[in-house]
Amino acid sequence: LAIVYAVITIGLGIVPFIGQLAGVLLMPVFVGGFMLGCRRIESGEELELAHLFAGFRVNTGQLVLIGLITLGLIIAVMIPVALITGFGAMFGMMSGDAAGAAPMAAAATALLGVLIALALLIPIYMGAWFAPALVVLHDQRASRAMMQSFRACLKNILAFLLYAVVLFVLGILATIPLGLGWL
Repeated sequence: LAIVYAVITIGLGIVPFIGQLAGVLLMPVFVGGFMLGCRRIESGEELELAHLFAGFRVNTGQLVLIGLITLGLIIAVMIPVALITGFGAMFGMMSGDAAGAAPMAAAATALLGVLIALALLIPIYMGAWFAPALVVLHDQRASRAMMQSFRACLKNILAFLLYAVVLFVLGILATIPLGLGWL
C-alpha cells in the first residue's frame, strides 16, 4: 500500500500546481484508508489494496476538509514568510555591496524565513497528524479532530521530538548516496 501511495503521490507531484494541491487535499483521504486497513488487520482480516482507497467511501468530505484546512493554513503561513524573505533579499541587493554584506544578508534572511516557516508549520502538522484517524475511526468532524490531534501531539511532545530527530538523521543518510536511500 505504501508503494502504491508513493507512486500516486509522485504522479500528483509531477502535475504542476494542481497536482500538488490535490496531493495535500487527498493525503488525509489516503491516510484514512490506511487507518481503516489497520483496523481490519487488528480484527484479524486481510489487508487489501482496496483499503488504500477506503477513505473515499468513509467520511470523505471531512477528510478532504482536513486537507483543505491544512492547505489554507500552510498558505497563510507561507505568504508572510515569502514576503519576509523577498523583502530581505531585495534590501540586501539594494545595499549595493554584492561582494560583501548583501549575500550574507540574503542568506540570513533565508535562514530566518525557514525558521519562521518551521515554527509556524509545526502546529499545523500537529493538528493534521491524528485527524484522519479520528475522522474515519471515531466519526469526528474535521475541526474537532484537528484540535484533538494538536492536543495529543502536545501531550506526546518528547516522543514526537525523538521521532523527528530519528527521521531527520535517517533522511540525511538516505540522501547521501545521491538520494537512492529513499528508495
